[in-house]
Amino acid sequence: MGEPELRRRLTLDVPARVCELARVRRIVGEAAAACGFEPADRYALVLATHEALVNAIEWGAPDAKGNVQVMVDLDPHGAQVAVFDHGMFVDAPAPPPNCERGRGLSLIRELADTASVDGRGDGTTVRFSRRSRGVA
Repeated sequence: MGEPELRRRLTLDVPARVCELARVRRIVGEAAAACGFEPADRYALVLATHEALVNAIEWGAPDAKGNVQVMVDLDPHGAQVAVFDHGMFVDAPAPPPNCERGRGLSLIRELADTASVDGRGDGTTVRFSRRSRGVA
């Protein structure tokens, strides 16, 4: 395997449909691999991105073209991700222990080194970052 790329920047306009999730997971995973992320780091990054995108698709609102936005900056040391939709964020209470839904933001916070939700302005942005624990 060659040297990892120094930096990748992805800006994706994603149709707000659940069927787009697999494509975005593949794109983010391939970019992380190109930057030298080890498999465990790629998995955590892809899963956190997936959860943020699911929330934007299911609970947010798309732009006029029917899209939500995903921005990912990667280098061999880590990644910064932002997922934006045009919906207004509502901070819901934690789900009951036996509920299978409603844990996306908690999961993102566990997988990421930093995570935030900004519901001000014209929509909601979920941002998170994750350091790469090692280079493949």
